[in-house]
Amino acid sequence: MNLLREIITGGGVTLPLHPSISLGALLLNTRYNKKINQADVLPSSDSINTNEDFLPGQLHCYSFFCDASLFDLNFSAELSSNTFKQTAQQLVLSHRNTNHEVVIKWWMIPRKYFSPFGQSFASNAAFPHAKNGVYLAAAGTPVTDLQIGTYWLFERDLWRTYLNPLPLSQKEFAMQIQYLPGQSVRILCHYDSKENQHFTSDHLQCYTEQVNRCRLQIEKSFSPFLKLRSRLEKVWLRNSPNIQGINLYHDLEYKLNSDFSLLFRFSSFSVDTYSVHTYEYENDLPGAFGSYSVYEKGTKWYVLVKWHITAKYILWFKYRHLFLDGVKSIGSGNDLIVGDQKQELRLQLNWEY
Repeated sequence: MNLLREIITGGGVTLPLHPSISLGALLLNTRYNKKINQADVLPSSDSINTNEDFLPGQLHCYSFFCDASLFDLNFSAELSSNTFKQTAQQLVLSHRNTNHEVVIKWWMIPRKYFSPFGQSFASNAAFPHAKNGVYLAAAGTPVTDLQIGTYWLFERDLWRTYLNPLPLSQKEFAMQIQYLPGQSVRILCHYDSKENQHFTSDHLQCYTEQVNRCRLQIEKSFSPFLKLRSRLEKVWLRNSPNIQGINLYHDLEYKLNSDFSLLFRFSSFSVDTYSVHTYEYENDLPGAFGSYSVYEKGTKWYVLVKWHITAKYILWFKYRHLFLDGVKSIGSGNDLIVGDQKQELRLQLNWEY
């Protein structure tokens, strides 16, 4: 506050040459009242090059792009540059029809091509920085009631970052099969594998960690008022298959009428180490985020109730019980609970007018 002023101006234009072909250009100018170096925002021990500008006095970004389509084939490309005369490129080719979809995407973002709205030297920037990658994806319905989707991603750093003094790379692969044998049954099988390189500061070397995940989910609707869902998920390491995490949960969803509904879930899990932990999304009160990390060994259950007391008042109620086998405490800091059990009770009353 009161240390830096930022003025952003820009615009874009698109020229349709044909119903299936268009060209366009974008221009963005970001101006600051002074220059900022890495040394101004990082401790000296963390700076890689304190003489390099983190934010220059002015930053120009401009790009040219095109879109074209022919029957079911679509093509798009963008060529962009900035103040440092660094050129970023992106190409996308896709083929879509009623039964399948195939996409190929390639991008290259050089070291000094960065946006002022992201972290220019961090590997976890909101806008990717100094990266080259390719993405392949396909989805289709080979037969009735059967849907298959898969993707493969490879991305590598082109330059060392603030967090990793050596360039790293990552790979991802996923495949999902969904079978709908009837209107009341849904079966889903999912597999994914993530391979990431990590930096070890001891010997200035990288090591590769591959985490595999397999999931089976079955849903059954007995009536418009009653639905059951079961999911079994397993996570393991490629180099250590005996180290694994397993999570099994069952959902019961019951709707008495339009005014009253109830959701009950029971989970049991066993996770050897944090590297194979899983995440579980829970239904929660409106405005509350219910994604929890599943770790250790134990059980968990919760019940969520929604009740329209009147046309204007809605009451939400959630009770959650967690048990971790063999632990002396749960949580830390102000959330620390001594013992192996944690209970939560939440109430919310909505007034709609």
